[in-house]
Amino acid sequence: MRLISSKVIVMLGMLGLMFTSCQKDDQKVSKSMDVEASVQGVSKNDIIVADLFEQINIISRSNPSLIDESAKSKAVEGFGDDVLGHLEDFSCAKVKVNVGWPKVVTVDYGAGGCEDPKTKKLRKGKIKLTYNKVWLALGCEVTVEFEDYWCGDTKFDGYCKITSTGIAKNGNLKFKLECEGTKIHCECVERWSCKKEIEWCNNGTLLNIFDDYYSITGYGEGSDNKGNYFTEKIKVALIKKAFCPWISKGSIELSSSKAPLCTLDFGAGDCDAKATLTINGTTKQIDL
Repeated sequence: MRLISSKVIVMLGMLGLMFTSCQKDDQKVSKSMDVEASVQGVSKNDIIVADLFEQINIISRSNPSLIDESAKSKAVEGFGDDVLGHLEDFSCAKVKVNVGWPKVVTVDYGAGGCEDPKTKKLRKGKIKLTYNKVWLALGCEVTVEFEDYWCGDTKFDGYCKITSTGIAKNGNLKFKLECEGTKIHCECVERWSCKKEIEWCNNGTLLNIFDDYYSITGYGEGSDNKGNYFTEKIKVALIKKAFCPWISKGSIELSSSKAPLCTLDFGAGDCDAKATLTINGTTKQIDL
């Protein structure tokens, strides 16, 4: 009887070890899947924020009350002033601007949404912009609030601020972009904040806005719905081409104590939704 009991105990112990081992293997797989989902979520944030900056830039430059003659003649020279008064050619949004300062601008894409005339991207909801100065003036700050705002298939909440920081030595206009408490309503990125530096580059063709691009550097941090914390570092400057719905170049690195380091490369410059993901030395192509 004792012998049988001992065998049973040994077998149960072995089963327990096997079960624990399987659990650990499953956890490893789960972590790998989580980090992939998280880096995709972070890339969505990067794409939405880059798209947001371009929309605000276009809307601001299209409205005479948001940009004065001094700014147009000095800061905007060679940066596509043909947008002025022609918003409908570049955005489907309905825009309302208050009288006086600070300027409060309501950007309304409609409850059902509307399709961008250039990128064909669907946006819906509202964005509230508050300006302390005319757009592109040194020290101009624009606070950004969202009301049921969607960019493509992703809802975006939170608070952002854009600051005009002057002109670089190469002549490009520079901006600082900060976002706090942003959320894209997916399990992979529950909370997010970032600090980015943006250069608006005219590509050496002063009168052609269609080959302009935005060069983005900086970092971010956030967590998923399980409380796993991670940080993002832009390793190679992200390139957002004018009127391209995607980031077409550059790379980011996502690190966490709960998951292996991973790198996402947006490609060599093509305007598409393709990217290359590397985790633990294993590389594969993904769709964003």
